[in-house]
Amino acid sequence: LELSGKSLPDPITQLFELFDVYRKYFPDDSFDQYYPWGEVMLKDFDELDKSLADPEKVFAVISDLKEIDQEFGLDDTELERLNSFWQHFFNKEHTKLKDEFAQTWKHLAAIYNEFHEALAKKGWCTEGQAFRNVASQCESHNDFHSSIQKEVVFAGLYALSKSEERVMEYLLEENKASIFWDADKHYIDDQYQEAGHFLRSSAIFRKSSSKWIDSKLKNEPKSIEIIGVPMEVGQAKVAGDLIQQLSAIPGFNPEKTAVVLPEENLLFPVLYSLPSEIEKINVTMGYPLHQTPIYYLFESLINLQKNARLAKDNNQSSFYYKDIQSILDHPYIRMIDPTGIRSFITALNKENLIRVKMERLKNGTLLFDNLFKIVKDSAGIFSWCKQVLQLILEGMEDKQFAGHRLESEFIARFFSQLNRLEEIYTSVAAASTIETWWSLFRQIIHATKIPFTGEPLEGLQEWGFWKAGCLILKM
Repeated sequence: LELSGKSLPDPITQLFELFDVYRKYFPDDSFDQYYPWGEVMLKDFDELDKSLADPEKVFAVISDLKEIDQEFGLDDTELERLNSFWQHFFNKEHTKLKDEFAQTWKHLAAIYNEFHEALAKKGWCTEGQAFRNVASQCESHNDFHSSIQKEVVFAGLYALSKSEERVMEYLLEENKASIFWDADKHYIDDQYQEAGHFLRSSAIFRKSSSKWIDSKLKNEPKSIEIIGVPMEVGQAKVAGDLIQQLSAIPGFNPEKTAVVLPEENLLFPVLYSLPSEIEKINVTMGYPLHQTPIYYLFESLINLQKNARLAKDNNQSSFYYKDIQSILDHPYIRMIDPTGIRSFITALNKENLIRVKMERLKNGTLLFDNLFKIVKDSAGIFSWCKQVLQLILEGMEDKQFAGHRLESEFIARFFSQLNRLEEIYTSVAAASTIETWWSLFRQIIHATKIPFTGEPLEGLQEWGFWKAGCLILKM
């Protein structure tokens, strides 16, 4: 991004920018109709740019597979796969989905070009475009390397795109870069080891030096103990016990000990399980916002609106009883008025209602009046969600809720993400259903993590890891 001279808008902003272009070609489509296609198009455009493919050729409507073979020089396997796709797609009866696909495909090249032109006018580009721009500069400008003042180190990369390989190859030739692969001969040299597939097939890997390609998996002795634990929380408890045992051994060095977590949601159970003797901890992972209690409350709030039945008289509108119970049982909500909520749920259970009318939920309290509303548009959703968050924050302060500082950080993040999405909605004047709104907001929340800061050279190290068991590493 720095070398391309552009900045990167977030995925949601890109989605709405693309919608502005898309509706020029499909003016009758609402945002809800566009949304599934929009996500697919953004991913395809990004992959197209990173692979340095020609968009005009890729999106050309070519009926003759021999012509495709001549244009692209596809090998037999790729040609067979492409042939199979088009035969499956067109050799059966027409459907609405196929017609939509065909119509969209015809305009993709124009949409692609106009979308990137619109971003460029604002000084933006997609990640794929940044890759393509820098790769093309490496090809056309011999002095491009002079803009890079320091040596570049590429470390730990794995599955490289064509654009990445081109940039890396150029910088290596200009003595502006070095590469550290972080690989092992065990899976590099063995053709049957899938873990080495991408590196073995990489041209830049074959050309570059063998720095950090060791043979530790086979040659270095290891001491591995496997402990079967039935539940994830049980893993956290056992991990805490093991750390306590290790810390009691003379000469124990926490800087040489790491706890590797298989799931991010195990971070807090592990932190709470660590012995008090461990005074310093370095956490090298963020905590995902979608794993926080406030996210699950939002899911219940959205379900309340999705399952609501509207009536002309707003007091006769009703909510599903399970959605009401799910909200009132949430610890953040119950904390605000535990006595009032308990008595209301008891009375509700006695009445044995499946659907509860709005008038039954109006008990004159600020809590109930703010929770149980009918939201009719996106502007109403933003206002309603913010009111609920404000109620919870005030309740935490009033009740001196345990863990208030940490929990309020979660809520503050939700506030900021709501404001961010509201700004985008306002700028493009987009209207959408609750389902689409929630899909967008959920996408933002799933991409957001709360960072932790620590000193990497001090204390017990806590890392995140792809799927595995909870690991204790003593180095």
